[in-house]
Amino acid sequence: IFMLPPSEAALEARLRDRKTDDEASIKTRLEAALQEMEQADNFDYKVVNSKIDKTVEEIRAYIRK
Repeated sequence: IFMLPPSEAALEARLRDRKTDDEASIKTRLEAALQEMEQADNFDYKVVNSKIDKTVEEIRAYIRK
C-alpha cells in the first residue's frame, strides 16, 4: 500500500503548516517525496491521504483483501 498526498501543493502546505522544519528541510523533504511518489505504480494499492477517516477505512479494506 502506497500512501499519496492529495497533491504536491497539499503536501507542501502540510509541511509548512506544521512549522517544524526550516526552508532547506522542507525543500529536501519535498524532493524526496516526489522521488518516492514516482514509485507508486510499483505497489498493489495506492491510497490518497486526504481525510483521515476515509484513508484509514480504505487501508483497512485493502488489508482485509
